[in-house]
Amino acid sequence: MHKELRNTDSPNMRFIIPYFVLFVSCVAAEPPPAPLNTLFRWPEQPISQSTFRPLSTDRPDFTEASNTVGLDVVQIEAGYTWTDEIDGHSHSWGEPLLRTGILADWLELRLAAFPVTSKNAAAHHGLEDLYTGLKLALTSQHNWLPEVALLPQMTVPTGSSQLSNQHWLPGLNLLYSWELEGDISLAGSTQYNRISPDQASVSGEWAQSVALGKPVTEDIAGYFEWYTIQPVASSEDEHYINGGFTWSPTADSQFDIRVGHGLNNHSAPLFVGFGYTVRYR
Repeated sequence: MHKELRNTDSPNMRFIIPYFVLFVSCVAAEPPPAPLNTLFRWPEQPISQSTFRPLSTDRPDFTEASNTVGLDVVQIEAGYTWTDEIDGHSHSWGEPLLRTGILADWLELRLAAFPVTSKNAAAHHGLEDLYTGLKLALTSQHNWLPEVALLPQMTVPTGSSQLSNQHWLPGLNLLYSWELEGDISLAGSTQYNRISPDQASVSGEWAQSVALGKPVTEDIAGYFEWYTIQPVASSEDEHYINGGFTWSPTADSQFDIRVGHGLNNHSAPLFVGFGYTVRYR
């Protein structure tokens, strides 16, 4: 995953709360009476007849989009990231993510495998483990109630020997967003993933993100984001801020650029990246 995640024996409560909210939301939400873009709708939420789907990408921020691409749509997102790490630097080449709608508008299949070159104490290069995921669009936004999606995800130990985690590592990502007044968007994610810090043991980590976005012109938008990665079995929490811009020359394409900065001693000091997205429908 280009958004790399890295388990304490007692989970942090502030990360559990969003999953509790999700459970309550699903109980309160009503099954839609007709095929929709989501599995549920909020109480008293009108049924939208609109089939227009603006391009929505998972790039370039850490927070994934809280909607799906749509049935029979294929979306390819790719890019490059240079990271100034604590003990060297790394290049993530290509960063290809395939997103495609399957079976229904609310279900999305996701596949990714990143070529990486790392230069620190020892130079490594090759493919990271295969990333797989299924995104379920649960609700669209209704007044102050958010758009919500759930993303079960997993990495499969298929990568190069020096870069593979050597374990099947599942995770769960809860995504939510709001469109606010003034064309401002607010989005967040709460996730827990199994990790393998040293290829021999398996632990886990929590991650939380918050992102703000706003159009600058008709085709250009900017964003600013904070996120944290918190391994459960250690105190080496990482905190980051990052921001960037997207440019959409057509309705089905987007270029992006971003820069980010670590906020503490366990974080990578700097990363810079750019990318491209194209949609086929």
